[in-house]
Amino acid sequence: MPAHDTRKLQPTSIFMLVAVAVIAGVTVFLLLHVWVSGGHAGIIIPRLVGLVPVGVGIFVLSQGWLVRSYTKGKRNISALYAARIWVLTQASSRAGAILAGAGLGVALAYWSLGDTGFLAEQTTAALLAAASCLFLTVCAWVAERWCITDPPDDADSAERTGQPA
Repeated sequence: MPAHDTRKLQPTSIFMLVAVAVIAGVTVFLLLHVWVSGGHAGIIIPRLVGLVPVGVGIFVLSQGWLVRSYTKGKRNISALYAARIWVLTQASSRAGAILAGAGLGVALAYWSLGDTGFLAEQTTAALLAAASCLFLTVCAWVAERWCITDPPDDADSAERTGQPA
């Protein structure tokens, strides 16, 4: 038995991302609905808040492509830098899922509370924020796949070390 763990790193599953988004959405919906129904002021979401996740998603995607080029032997970067980008892709996909769920929770809470100008405007802003966070999640999920390399076959590793397979 080898002294170190040879298991391949596992990518983030879609099921986990959906589960996290649903949990965040339900939690935010319930808390915000109770809060606003109790007479407290709701949270204000600026319409342009969705630009940040879109920018981060594009950045993560570009860095994932850089690592993909590295794994295909077309670009020379540090292995440590590639590992950091892989960690960034995982963190971004998970954070994006949480924020997308939270944005949907806010939108549903405001939508269910009535039809005022403020609530309609905030519902739209929350939906835009949720969509941009979903974009971030998808970009990071794709970039994460680009960062994963396949482990070498036993025959390939044995050939490199000069040992029989």
